[in-house]
Amino acid sequence: MLVSGATLAIRLDYGLVVSARPAVAHEIATLLSRPVFAKHLARVSARRNDRWVDHAFVSIDAIEARLIDPRNESACLDNGRDGDLTATAEIQCGSFLRPKAPAATRYMAYIVVPFVADDLEDVIDGVCELAKVVDAAAGFITLEPSYGLAHRAAIGGSEPVARIGLSDRRIGDRRAREWRDDELSSRVVVEWGLLFGVGHLAQVSADELRNSGAFARVVSVVEKQLAFVTVTQNPLDELSAEFDEKLGPAREALSKILIEGV
Repeated sequence: MLVSGATLAIRLDYGLVVSARPAVAHEIATLLSRPVFAKHLARVSARRNDRWVDHAFVSIDAIEARLIDPRNESACLDNGRDGDLTATAEIQCGSFLRPKAPAATRYMAYIVVPFVADDLEDVIDGVCELAKVVDAAAGFITLEPSYGLAHRAAIGGSEPVARIGLSDRRIGDRRAREWRDDELSSRVVVEWGLLFGVGHLAQVSADELRNSGAFARVVSVVEKQLAFVTVTQNPLDELSAEFDEKLGPAREALSKILIEGV
């Protein structure tokens, strides 16, 4: 099944102050400059005082410079000025952001890029590497039928929009994830792909996830600290009417750490 406009929504939550860690900023910039991301993300800017400034063509040096500038809230990337938005990314880096948020998930990074089946493994590899670099406490990958819905899913903060494959139950779960974001480092809402941090793996180990048979893939990124799973092999399953049924075994395997809607 091919869906025109299908877009990956990728989200990581972490506590690292990137602007204070130049070596980390360089690794992030290098990862975002990989061809699998750079083919979609052509322009970089900085978010500063809730404005987008300092635009430039994407390069490792340009991304890194915006990540380590202490004036910036985040480094932002997009597909450029021409045409509609089809791809964006943002890496929060400013030490003054969300000072009252839980330490482990104070910052957020997202990547929203068109789904290209042949690039999926490279995307997953890049996301797992990025999660390792920022010491992510939580994260997910899902698929939406359009850029707008993918961006909405990645950044949160808005009411989920009903679509095929997104049941009322899943809408309620996503809503609950926003209400209970202080629990993200220890609890999850099931999506097609999930990143588990140390707080999750202390309750459900990678071996337990693997042995449950509920997941098409289980990758131990960092032993006992970071793991990545997918419910099925193909994220396009997200857009099928039967996808909610496929989540049943995953919900059972993760019953101890689920955030569920009302």
